[in-house]
Amino acid sequence: MVYPRGVKQNDIGLWIAAALFAGGAGYGLYWWWNLGREDEPDALPPPGEVPPLLTSEDYRMRDEIPSFPHKSVGPNLYLRTDAADAWGQMVLAAKADGVDLPISTAYRSIAWQTELRAKYEAFLAGGPWAPLAAKPDGNGPHQRGRAVDLHGLNPKKPNYNPIRAAWLKANAERFGWYNTGLTFSMVENWHWYFKGAPQFPVLVA
Repeated sequence: MVYPRGVKQNDIGLWIAAALFAGGAGYGLYWWWNLGREDEPDALPPPGEVPPLLTSEDYRMRDEIPSFPHKSVGPNLYLRTDAADAWGQMVLAAKADGVDLPISTAYRSIAWQTELRAKYEAFLAGGPWAPLAAKPDGNGPHQRGRAVDLHGLNPKKPNYNPIRAAWLKANAERFGWYNTGLTFSMVENWHWYFKGAPQFPVLVA
C-alpha cells in the first residue's frame, strides 16, 4: 500500500488507535453524565430521547393527605410529625447560614407510588423515558412520610448546588436526617431519610 509522503505504516496504526480511544472516551463521558439522571425527580431525559412522562405535578402538586399524624413542610408536601419537626428545625438552621433546602417530593401515597412505578416499568420495557421509582409495597420511606427528595443535589446536573450539599453533609445528621440515597444501587444524592437523633427522636417506627 502506498502512504502519503512523510507518513509511515506505523503512523496509520497510531491514528486508528487514537480515533478508537477518543470514541470510547466520548461514549464513557456520555454514559457517566447520564448515569442516575433519571433518578432525580426533576431530571431531564438523555439527549435525543422523548420527553419524560412525569412532570413536576407528578411529584409535588398531588394534594394527598397522609392517614398518619403529619405536618406540612410546604405546599402539598407532608411528613410524619416527628420527621416534620426535625426538618423544620434544620430548615431554620440552614436559613441562618444562608442555605435553602427546597423539597421536590416528600410523602407519596401507595396509589401515587404505583403510578410512578408503572411509568418506570413501562420505560424499562422500551417505552418513553421515566424516572426511577421504588416498588409500591407500602413500606417505602416516602410512603411512611420519613423521606424527602431535594432539588439541586445531583452533581451531574447544571443546577447542582455544592453549598447546599456541603451544608447537609456537615449538619443534617444532628437533626436526624441521613443521606441514605448514597446506598442505593443507583446513587441518589438528593434522597434524605429521617432516622432520628438524640434531640429529635423517632416517635413512631
